[in-house]
Amino acid sequence: MTSRHQVRLQLIIEKAAQVSLYNGEIGSAESPRAPPAFYLKALRSQLQEVKNKILAELLSNEVELLHFHSTALTINEIGFAKAVAISSYLDLQRLEGLYASLNAIKSWFDVFFAIPPAAYIGFPFSVFS
Repeated sequence: MTSRHQVRLQLIIEKAAQVSLYNGEIGSAESPRAPPAFYLKALRSQLQEVKNKILAELLSNEVELLHFHSTALTINEIGFAKAVAISSYLDLQRLEGLYASLNAIKSWFDVFFAIPPAAYIGFPFSVFS
């Protein structure tokens, strides 16, 4: 994976963090914003676009694959927001987010445990955070 793709993944993580940050301000008079659930689809499509462009590279580089699954989990964490849980019509979307998060976690561990322990020494700290 090139550094350009790593930057794109990091930008997606930053956008997800901004959505989570604004979650507490939803509905306030000072800063009306859309609920975080509305951002999920856009972030997921950006992640899918990155995946489609670098699929062959992802499969050959375990560390980058771990970063990809971590990014997917970060995006899906938006679905756990308190404001999202209040809306009854978004319950299915919340359930889909929970499933996607579980799938991302499972995929991360599948990749991690497929790597020989001797290779862990060269991993960046971001893999473990």
